[in-house]
Amino acid sequence: MTLAMLRDWCRWMGVNEQHCLLLVGIPDDCEEDEFQEAVWTALRPLGRYRLRPFSGREEPGPGEEPFEGWLDHAYDMLYLWRHVPERERRRRLVECLSGPALDILCGLLAEDPSLTAQDCLVALMQVFGAQDALMTAQFKFLTCTQQPGESLFAYVMRQEGLLQAATEKGAVHPAMADQVRARQLLMRAHLSPMLYNRLRRMRMEGRPPGLLGLLQLIQETEALEAAQARQVLSHMEEGADRGGGALAAAQAAPVDEDVTQAAPAAEEASEAVHDAEDTAEAAAGTSAAAEGIPVTQEVESAPTPAQVGGASGAHPEDAGCGPSGLA
Repeated sequence: MTLAMLRDWCRWMGVNEQHCLLLVGIPDDCEEDEFQEAVWTALRPLGRYRLRPFSGREEPGPGEEPFEGWLDHAYDMLYLWRHVPERERRRRLVECLSGPALDILCGLLAEDPSLTAQDCLVALMQVFGAQDALMTAQFKFLTCTQQPGESLFAYVMRQEGLLQAATEKGAVHPAMADQVRARQLLMRAHLSPMLYNRLRRMRMEGRPPGLLGLLQLIQETEALEAAQARQVLSHMEEGADRGGGALAAAQAAPVDEDVTQAAPAAEEASEAVHDAEDTAEAAAGTSAAAEGIPVTQEVESAPTPAQVGGASGAHPEDAGCGPSGLA
């Protein structure tokens, strides 16, 4: 099962399965340091991940090669060790040296223990490198690094000028220009994870982009990352708006509840007023009925001033008080 997984992956990536290694049993939630430690523990027994020996003597010893070939190999190994702590990278570099090269590097580290592995290679280049146009062009290209505040486009164009110079001097074969360009960009530039993975995959599949293709890849990746950032920001704003609406509704709920509770109280008060008015009218009607006067005719039956005057001037007999009335 494990071997089949390795073969399928190699077939998909287009690489030779004889040059690949599959590590299993690494948890998905392990930290980056733990992952790198597990990888390097598995790779340490493999000699191909060790730096080749170099002594700096005029006559190379057994297994040694000229400084130019060793320098290219050292840069490739530093790229493979890009996730390894700097102290470990420097230790591995010192471990492969002997003779004058080791003496020089130990002296430099004694003066400045903070030197990086890259600085150590630069120092060895200045001492053992051939001082000619070819080596100078190669050295400038290999040590070209994106500076703080420098845009990726500006770095790519600056690196391209050094690559063309190295190609003209014979330090880089024209057929390898695309591979070398991609390798240096992966090693020396500050790439986003998305761009790094896309470029690395293209290089591993043996189809690194040319200069124009590289610029187009950078532009497309930056546009895609910007669109994703806008989408995330839009989702965050929508979530904030929904949260604000829910908060406003929650704050308005007590007010509505108070209004709802106050409405029955107002109705009860209104009904009480009407009941009081009805009671007063009923009381007035009862009083009028006791006196034998209809309530509705109370105003109409009241005597006018003229009637009062006439009544006062009437003859007693008209009132039924005379003798005839008594008879």
